[in-house]
Amino acid sequence: KISWVNWNLSDKQESSSALKPGASKTGGWPLSDLSASGTFVRENILGTKDSTKDSPETPAQDQPEQKNSISVQYRAGDGSVNGNQIHPQLHIKNNGKTTVDLKDVTVRYWYNAKNKGQNFD
Repeated sequence: KISWVNWNLSDKQESSSALKPGASKTGGWPLSDLSASGTFVRENILGTKDSTKDSPETPAQDQPEQKNSISVQYRAGDGSVNGNQIHPQLHIKNNGKTTVDLKDVTVRYWYNAKNKGQNFD
């Protein structure tokens, strides 16, 4: 079961980064090292947020918005333990101050389970 995914586990100055700039590269991060995105994903993985809402929440920005910047958040649309399908829900957020035409945006999604058997009914 995939419940939450953080696309970017880095400390870059980006809205999708899970860590604040300068965070340890060896792990064991205190809450103070997590960005808004990292805190958002952590809370949802631990179940401290209501994950049954119809629409995803958007984490607050840690830094001022960047021009022409977009981010993507993923959420599993079906949390059923008996399900045998993937129902991805992607939330595309414009972090910039200018409009972005969706015809110019491409989002690629793929599923890959390395070295694990897969059973589907």
